[in-house]
Amino acid sequence: MEEHVLQAVGKVAGIGGIALGVFMLLFREVIRKNIFPTLSDDEAYRLIRQFMYLTFGIALVGIAACTYISMASAK
Repeated sequence: MEEHVLQAVGKVAGIGGIALGVFMLLFREVIRKNIFPTLSDDEAYRLIRQFMYLTFGIALVGIAACTYISMASAK
């Protein structure tokens, strides 16, 4: 199933979509882990927030790379 997700986002958004898809899959796996009952509320919040920031940052870098490549190949 993960291959289909990566193929779909890769076709739609190129490198940026693949970056977003990979980090979406990683985020899903972190959420599935059973570590949250062992963490305090503050620690769990910080972990999820940090992962969301990193996911967003990597997706932006991927989208910027995709845009750069498409603009460079158009010249």
